[in-house]
Amino acid sequence: DMLKRFAVLLVSAFWAISALAQQPQLDMSPPAQLERGVYKLLAFMGQRPQSAEIADYLDNNVANFFNFDEMARLAGGAYYYQITPLQRSEMAEEIKRWFLTELTLKLTSYRGQGVKFMRPRYNREGDEAIVSMYILQPGNYYPPRIDFRLQKFRQGWAVSDVAASGQSAVMHYRKSLSNELTYRQYQPYR
Repeated sequence: DMLKRFAVLLVSAFWAISALAQQPQLDMSPPAQLERGVYKLLAFMGQRPQSAEIADYLDNNVANFFNFDEMARLAGGAYYYQITPLQRSEMAEEIKRWFLTELTLKLTSYRGQGVKFMRPRYNREGDEAIVSMYILQPGNYYPPRIDFRLQKFRQGWAVSDVAASGQSAVMHYRKSLSNELTYRQYQPYR
């Protein structure tokens, strides 16, 4: 069940990320750009592309608008500050690769679901926003909710985390990293 929720999280994340991949218009807020990109991705998916086409679309139109370095920093916690810049970069690349691969797999099962966006919630400084999106499915009275965390960085706005039903992608990566570090720590004793 948790894996199913995380799969929904991944699919929804890339719907939303594609929004940021579009050329931003000066009159559009980052949440509006996100919404626009989701609808463009849905239109693309409506053409029933093959998995290689989906992977190419995500890599070329979506990935650059995620801040995988920030996701790595958040997922790494205190460990992130103990590793070299090269290791940090490798961690961000691993998260990117995993995220794109999982999304490609999940998007191949897209079957025309609709989405509904809620009003964005900004922090006081105006440099962070949470954008909630519901995935509408026929006969489902409680549609899954996806929360996108947008942050303003030096390079502009980017998605730094995605959560589905309270399950954060960053926290999933953190748990995976913790499990891997524990495994490596005890590896010599096996």
